[in-house]
This record gives sequence, structure tokens and C-alpha cells, in this order.
Amino acid sequence: MEKLLAEIQDNIDYINKNFKYTNFIHKLIFDNYANITKDEVLNFTFPLTALVGKNGCNKTRVLQALYGVPEGKTVGDFWFSTSLDPIDDRDPERGNARYIYVYSTDKDENEKFPVHYNRTRRENDPDYWETRALTQTLKTEYDIPKEIKRCDPIKKNCIFIDSKIELSAYDIFFNFNGRETGKRTNYRENKRFIRKKSGYIKRNIEKKNIRPSAYKKPQNEKPIELTNQHLQWISRILGKDYAEIIQIFHKHYKFWGDSLFLNQEYSEARAGSGELKVVNIVRQILDAEHHSLILLDEPEISLHPGAQLQLLNFFLDQIRKKNHQIVFTTHSPTIIKYLPSTAIRLFTKNMGEKSFSIKENISSVVAFSEFGEPIAQKKNIFVEDETAKLILETVIQASEILTGEAFNILYTPGGANDLIVSTLPNIMYSPENMFVIFDGDQNRRSDNLDYKKIPLDKSHNEEQFKTELKRIIFGLTGTNSENIRFAKNSSQTTKEDNNIFLNFLKFFDSNVFFLPQMLPEDIIWNTNVDSPLFQVDKKMLASIDSDTTKNSKKKLYAYAAFLSNGNNNDAGQLYTVLRTQLLKYFSDIKNNDFKAIEIMLESIQNS
Repeated sequence: MEKLLAEIQDNIDYINKNFKYTNFIHKLIFDNYANITKDEVLNFTFPLTALVGKNGCNKTRVLQALYGVPEGKTVGDFWFSTSLDPIDDRDPERGNARYIYVYSTDKDENEKFPVHYNRTRRENDPDYWETRALTQTLKTEYDIPKEIKRCDPIKKNCIFIDSKIELSAYDIFFNFNGRETGKRTNYRENKRFIRKKSGYIKRNIEKKNIRPSAYKKPQNEKPIELTNQHLQWISRILGKDYAEIIQIFHKHYKFWGDSLFLNQEYSEARAGSGELKVVNIVRQILDAEHHSLILLDEPEISLHPGAQLQLLNFFLDQIRKKNHQIVFTTHSPTIIKYLPSTAIRLFTKNMGEKSFSIKENISSVVAFSEFGEPIAQKKNIFVEDETAKLILETVIQASEILTGEAFNILYTPGGANDLIVSTLPNIMYSPENMFVIFDGDQNRRSDNLDYKKIPLDKSHNEEQFKTELKRIIFGLTGTNSENIRFAKNSSQTTKEDNNIFLNFLKFFDSNVFFLPQMLPEDIIWNTNVDSPLFQVDKKMLASIDSDTTKNSKKKLYAYAAFLSNGNNNDAGQLYTVLRTQLLKYFSDIKNNDFKAIEIMLESIQNS
């Protein structure tokens, strides 16, 4: 397992550093689409994107919108109006269903092209979608340059894999034959039919030919023998050795469907339900051309947790090698747990409305809590940088009063701003096991920023109360409340807004803490460390330490740069080594900062 997790992280690190965002879809703007909140923007900031959320929150509908993006494709193939499920786009205020997407070409990832995709009506097709010129209103609303008129759709290969409906030829016939006449499934008759027809399939596989019917219509496509590369990945994902897999698309079982013959031993009739799904996913992705858009609906279905992780690694490997853009829906905590926050998009229902919002840069823990996944009652502590995470983990490990199993320290790459804007409004309703520890430079607490001290005359007037709450939120966070992503809707009353603001401040008061120094490096920086690297040039070390223009983080990097003779790559590695040695010394001496952090963590542990 450790080797697999290391491989997943290596792929993520490589993609972060080297991925070229050319011929890439950068964002979708839902001007008026399905039940997505009007003007909601879905940004793609990592080439693998997981759409997560509860059932029925329009995740699949967004995949369908993406399917309609490349030239030659249309969302109307999947989303269309019927008497039972009409698409009502005649509302004069909202107009036709439509969305905008922004892409870059294969020449320059910085040159962006917006495309306005609009549902219209034609005599023979009420669900026809076409591109339209952007109006000046839309350009102004979405900050699109005025000179842009009408852009061509992106030219990109697109694959849609819906694992929820993936059935083999055997399963389709055995379970559903006869129902088209209104009868119940007759398993005995279906069994006899399969026995009779399976011989044809076997001969087709052995002879690798196409069998015609009595009317000279082909009954199958030519059987395909999977390559060694296919077999290696299928074996890795399923944890089972496959020496040979032959796939044949046929209608010998009355309906067109896929059959497999595995290791010359058994067909899909005896295979696990996950085998056909994995074969189809691996085949289509491995055979896809470079820069493909690959969309998958719940690919983890029927796969055990280990197979799900291997599947995630397969996605990352193919992105790394072929510059794919992969977007998938999932309910798998196993997969989400190991994704960076830039890859997770959380769909949430707006209170009191039928619409859904999309939250970005969400940690896996927040995603878990949203759709009800228990987190074993650990105290989940969010921090704004990696060094802070390492300091907390060092204190927990070295402490005699803290229990390591009680904590889950989570580093959010977006820093303090991301914690304030995205994380806090998501976790504030779970005060029993969600906490934030900011760096000391974020501590703005003072007596006049205590919500409990708002005068009664103001707290009894909703508008004045709102003004006071917003003032305190800004004072504590440095961020206007309008920029914090609270789960609320435009029709909320002032009192409802105040309740949300009040809950935020209560959580901030009880569950937000601060490190005892301005920066994490201030806590561990110490020139008395007894290790060879800190003895190389004590004079230079003292000179760097006395430089009042540098904070501790810059001093640490300056010393790393000195030791590396200015080589940036070596300096980065030395920075990590020096930090590790400082953390060990910090753990050994257990100074006042160590004790302050230990007391803070103990209060969280016992809460």
C-alpha cells in the first residue's frame, strides 16, 4: 500500500510541475443550465477533477455539459425534454438553457477562447444546441474581452464512460429478455438459449471471425485480443493476473453487447461485476488519443477500495503520459482522500431552493462530512502551510499527554485565504471535530471584535446587528463577508443572514487557534542546532541570523542557498533537510513555544 500511495503522490507532484494546459477546458460558466445556480463557475485547475456530493445534485448533468463541449458533440444526446421531464426554458427572465465554456488551444495555454453554447428549437429537433455570438451583456458580466465575437468549439476527442449502466451481453439477455413483451424474466428459457448460442461465440473467438446471420447481417464484430499493456493495468487494478483477455461485441444473445473470455478459462457470466467495467475503462483510456477529454460517471462502482486506488493511479499515470483531461463523478471516500484539494469540486444544495452550488478547493475531509462519511471522531485540524503541519505533528509525537490517533492534521495549499473563504464556512457546523490553527500573523483578536459584546440596542435591530457582525468578521479575518463562501441564497432574509454570520463567529471563537509566533519558521529557527550542516560556516550563519530585513523563513532559505552555492534545486532539497533538523531540535528542547502548542492541542483533544 505504501508503494502505491507513494506512486500516486509522485504522479500528482509531476503533474503539478509539468502538465501543459494546452487544448484544455479551463472553466464552465452556467449562465442558465439545469439546476445549477445561475452564474455558477466551475474552474478546472488540475487535469483530474472529481465531482462529489450527495445523490441528485446535478453531477452527471455537468458531465453531460462537458460532453457537449467538443466539436461534433451535443449535450442534447443525454439531456432532452420529455412530457415527464420537460426542459422549461421559456421563462422570459432566464431564457433558453445555455452555458459558456472557456478553453485554450494546443498552441498557447494562456490564450483563452470563450464559447457560448445555447439550446434552441428546430422543427425536427426541440433539443438542438448551437454556438452563438456572445452578447455585450454576457461579455461584461463574465469579464470577457469586448473584441471577441464568436469562437469555434474546441477540437478535442471525447470519451464518456457510464459505469452505472455497464452490463455485459450475458447480463442484458439473462436478466431482461422477455420483459419487452410484458412478461417476467424466464430464467429457465434464457438459460437454454445461452447454452445454445454460447458455442457460436466460442467459435468466433477461436477463429477470430465475424459470423453472419441467415439474412447475411453480421452477428458480431471481430474479436479483440487485449495487449500486454491492457493486461498489466487490468491486473494491477483488480489484483489478479490476466495472461489473456479477448473481448467481442456481438448480438448472439439477441441484444448487442460485450462478452469477455478471460485466461481461456471463463466468460463474463462467471466474472466479477467489476471485471467488465475495468476492462472497458482501461481499453478506452489506453487507446485514446493524446489530449482527450475523458468523462466517467462513478467509475468505482463494484470495485473494492484497493482497486479504486489503483484506478486513481491509472488515471494519473495516463494524464502524465498523454496530457488527458479527466473529469469523473464519485461517492468514493477512498479516491477522494488522496486527491489534492485543487482536484475536488463539491456540489451542495442551496438552502430553501432547488438549485445547487459548486465549491472549489475543498479538502477530502470537508467533502466526507458533506455527504455523511464518518471520520472516526478524530480531531481534524486545518493549517495554512506545510511547516505548520510538521510542527503540530512533531509536538504530538513528542508529547506525553497527547494521543497521536486523536488528530488528523490537514494542510490546505491555498493558505490562510483559502481557509477563511472556503474551509471555515464548510466546517463551521461540525464544531465537535473540526478546528483551524492559523499562523500567528493572522491573529487579529481584540476586545472590540467580540460578538458577545455587541450592545443590546444593536443586536435587537436586524440591520444594525448585521452591520456589526460583518464588521467583526472583517476585523477577525481581513476578508469581507461577501467574499466568504457561505451556503446561502439570494432570497434570504436579513435575520437568516445574521444566523449564518453568528454561527461563523461562534465557531471562530471556539474552534480557531493561532500558533504562538508570527510564522511557523519563527518557532523552529535556532542557530544552536548541533548538526553538521549548521556547523559548516558559523560566521555566515550568524550573519544571516542577524539580518533584520529577513524573517525566519527567508533566513532558513538563505542559509540553504548558501550551502548549495546558489543551485536552486539543491537549495530546495537542503531547505527540507535543514527544516527536519530544526524540527528534531525543537522536539528535543521542548521550549515555551512547544509547551504552548502542546497545551493548545490538549484543549482540542479534550474538547
